[in-house]
Amino acid sequence: MFGLLVWLASMLNPPPEPPPPLSPSPSQGCVVEVVGMPVSVMPHHQLGIGGREVRALRSRISLNSLPMGEGSTRLRVLGPRYAGQRMVSAEECREGAVVRLQARPLPARLAFPCAPRGLTLVCPDCPGAAGQGVHLAEDFPAVLMSSFSLEVDVLFRAPGFRRQTRRIQLHPGPNRVHVQLEPLAH
Repeated sequence: MFGLLVWLASMLNPPPEPPPPLSPSPSQGCVVEVVGMPVSVMPHHQLGIGGREVRALRSRISLNSLPMGEGSTRLRVLGPRYAGQRMVSAEECREGAVVRLQARPLPARLAFPCAPRGLTLVCPDCPGAAGQGVHLAEDFPAVLMSSFSLEVDVLFRAPGFRRQTRRIQLHPGPNRVHVQLEPLAH
């Protein structure tokens, strides 16, 4: 009889329902460590957080809170010479955690201001398509970069001028190369 009374009492007072799951909330913070790029070029870059927030880029950046859309957010290195991105979850970006963001050099793009008309280049030291064949200056392909600088020998030629071979130093992103060729004697 006692068992029947306990059962009847339990039916009148059902156990409380579990609370609904919590919606994603900002994390308590972590440290983002940017690797793969020299500290000297970081001031020319920014850290993009999610879709809207942008901060100055340093080698280590403390994030007090991280907006977690859909449970994670995107971190991006933004700038003229390096790029990188990764998704970070709230679990990864907890108090005291270090999240690594790998930055990679962008391809070197060359511009030749005030170059002689018809300037062509040959760069056998250049990796990728830039190292294959003869290229018009305005069509020179981007040079793949694996570090902060690359020294290459370049042969410059233009109609009516003496050819010239020069060693130039390339950096990721935009590069301006001034070319002055000696005119041919008539």
